[in-house]
Amino acid sequence: MENLTEEEIKRHIKLSNSGEISKAVIFSLKIKEVKEGVLEISRDSMLTLRFRLVNLDPEFRYVIFTHINESEEPQNTVFEHIIEPFDKNIMVEESGDFTAEGLMKFPTDNLSEGNYFLTLTLAKVLSVVEVKEVNDEKFNGLIQDSKKLTFEVKEK
Repeated sequence: MENLTEEEIKRHIKLSNSGEISKAVIFSLKIKEVKEGVLEISRDSMLTLRFRLVNLDPEFRYVIFTHINESEEPQNTVFEHIIEPFDKNIMVEESGDFTAEGLMKFPTDNLSEGNYFLTLTLAKVLSVVEVKEVNDEKFNGLIQDSKKLTFEVKEK
């Protein structure tokens, strides 16, 4: 995918906001180890996040942001992870719709007893800018969907 120009980005956002371009959706999201809203942890335990994305556009790449917060406020993040841009190479076509499934495992060593909020955000990448000073890339994207799970952590 080539970078969209500034004019193309504005047009794409306008069409997306009007509904003329459909948005990708996080169809399902669950934490395997959470039972009845509770995650029981012990030393070296893991958290397994499963999700399914639908209505992906194979002409674009997507980025997924994962945050676990101690409250609904973003400044209380205890864990964050970014899945680098992925494209049609990991998408599956099902009856004309492009989908993808994901499985992520995280250590729970930075979680203690209490309530947590896990947010998964899916963004469509519209352009990528290389940041030479830090040998990295900056992604300009359009948020497609965001889902939040709330759970309580208890030690075994």
